[in-house]
Amino acid sequence: MYVLAAYERQLSPSSIDPDLCNSFPPLCTPAAPMGGADFSDVTGSNNVANDKVSGPLEMTSSLHNTLETRSNGMASSSSSSSALQDAAASASAQLLNPHHYHNLAGDVACQENGGIIKPVLCSLRKTPDYCFVSWNWPLIRKFCFWSVMSMMVACVCIIITYVTTLPTKCDPQRSWYQGSLIYQIFPASFKDSNNDGIGDLRGINSRLDYLKTLGVRAIRLNSVFPSEHFPEHFYNIENFTNIEKTLGTMEDFRGMVKNLHKNNISVILDLPLHPYFKTLDARHVSNLNPTETNRPNLNNAQPNLNPLQPNQTPDTVVDNINNGGVLDTSVRKQDKVRHVIVNNHILNGNLNKTDFQGLFNANTATVQPVTEDQGPSLVSQILEFWLKEGVDGFYFKGLEKFVNDEGFVGEIRSWHHILNRFSKIEAEKIMICSLKVVAAVENDGPLDVNPRLATVLTRFSLIDVYVEKADAIEDLVRYVQKGVVRSDPGFPWAMWTTGDTEVPRLASRLYQKNETLALLAVQMMLPGTPSLFYGDEIGLDNIDDHDGERSDLSHAHSLAPMKWTLTQQNEARQQFAKPLVLGWMPEARVHAPQASKRVLATLSALRESSPSIYMQANWKDRQLMTTNCFIRYHEDNFILLERRYPRRFTYVVIANLGTTYKSRDLSTIFYGGHVLADHNGRSGFFMKFADLHLAPGEFYIIRLDK
Repeated sequence: MYVLAAYERQLSPSSIDPDLCNSFPPLCTPAAPMGGADFSDVTGSNNVANDKVSGPLEMTSSLHNTLETRSNGMASSSSSSSALQDAAASASAQLLNPHHYHNLAGDVACQENGGIIKPVLCSLRKTPDYCFVSWNWPLIRKFCFWSVMSMMVACVCIIITYVTTLPTKCDPQRSWYQGSLIYQIFPASFKDSNNDGIGDLRGINSRLDYLKTLGVRAIRLNSVFPSEHFPEHFYNIENFTNIEKTLGTMEDFRGMVKNLHKNNISVILDLPLHPYFKTLDARHVSNLNPTETNRPNLNNAQPNLNPLQPNQTPDTVVDNINNGGVLDTSVRKQDKVRHVIVNNHILNGNLNKTDFQGLFNANTATVQPVTEDQGPSLVSQILEFWLKEGVDGFYFKGLEKFVNDEGFVGEIRSWHHILNRFSKIEAEKIMICSLKVVAAVENDGPLDVNPRLATVLTRFSLIDVYVEKADAIEDLVRYVQKGVVRSDPGFPWAMWTTGDTEVPRLASRLYQKNETLALLAVQMMLPGTPSLFYGDEIGLDNIDDHDGERSDLSHAHSLAPMKWTLTQQNEARQQFAKPLVLGWMPEARVHAPQASKRVLATLSALRESSPSIYMQANWKDRQLMTTNCFIRYHEDNFILLERRYPRRFTYVVIANLGTTYKSRDLSTIFYGGHVLADHNGRSGFFMKFADLHLAPGEFYIIRLDK
């Protein structure tokens, strides 16, 4: 009885879930009566479809009567259980008989009315024949899958490419000549490759590894033009568009330039303008060449390249003459007049010797203008010739002599236009001039009403600033940083020079000859571009001529042959020439420590990677925000110089450029930092500023803690 009651509860109307009926419509379709029904009669779907079907309630009542009758007629519980199983099987057969599904008509729904479920006829609709049913769906699925995978792979590749091409450093952009080391070479004294006692272009080509070790970004060739009695009288230039035969041929020059460019080293030529050109826009060249009378004796007099002291000594070689700068007519009449050749043609052939002499006014030492032919000027022709040979820049020596020339502005603009044409094809081409040019024109008025100053500042790339001694560093830094040159980021950068062919060696100008490395360390920390004269890195001195045997070559005493370090592996390659071969000038002494080249290489690499050092100022939106070079202490040639840049490390250099041992306590300025290089090549230790002890020539390059 308990089993029957439970079964009744399962089949009661209230126990049927309407949602379940809606989900499975066929299960809600009522079956035919069970009492004695013959299931074999359920054939012929057309007749059965018109009959009325009993509801679940009648089926439940019939099942209840059947079970009750059998229960009364049986005494054992096993008989009741058997009857219950038969009845359940009959009901299941009624519900699952597939023939009854043909009776479904209308919408499939189960509605509840007063707690009684009323059956609604249901029917299956015919599916419309859509076109996409016949598509090749396996192929479509494959195509979509591989398309999505390809897009994912492409996205991953794009992301990887973008990440790998991102700059590893966010340093300010600069050109190749800005902040990098420039190395000056007098070719006849650098390296001899054919053992004739004179250096040559192939010798330079053989020392590319040395230049790369120093971190050189460009070389500046001081003199390569043909001249009579080269190299002793290298200034007697005869041809501006050829190579001196003792240095090599044009093929040697092209090979050297090609190899230098392969090693990311640019080439700059010195182009002397005075006294070879009468005017900048001239189509003819002056025949007068400097003579020994007009050249200085470097042991007694020195050209003044410092624009801050223009009246103390003669400012150029050709002005170091008698009569206070007025030409000695007796000497000039004896000067040899020769044609200066450009492009292998005598361009001034229409003028004879008498014409040249008549062009000069012996009382004022100025050149009278002549009628010029149409076409590019001589200087423009020379520039274009060497640019085609791969030269990357020019140093216009003696340009300060032409600031009052009528063609000053126009010719400089023309030169710049020519260089720009070649810059579009190759690397950027540059022009360099002395700071004396700026000093000569900056007093004419503000920049907006001073066309000469505006032309210089907008056309030249580097301004040569000559550092004579340690005493002048502070004044020069202040002059450059507060002057008009630093007022705009597009104006020229300062090029700090400590040596040249026209001045004595750096070692001979210092208080102590071993201070060359210390001064070079300070130079390498100055804002702008450092320029190193060959041999200064080893403290090369002037030649010894106490007996006066070479007094007639006093102008060349600073051009001693380069002294290379001897090695047992390749001794011949490390010397200026082979043993027993005498150079055109005797050898000179060296005074720098053995670690000097390694220290300079370290400082050069530090400059390349540190905006705090190679940048010359901090600009924002073309406005000068702050300078980044500060002389924190300078007393008795003991100097403390600081270099800094936003969001970068701060660096300082401490150097004793005096003559005595010095002790200082600079802890009120800085606490301490890590030493990157010193005079002995040491690095990697921490140094405090509280107790500094430096002998003459000692220095430290320190990176301060953030």
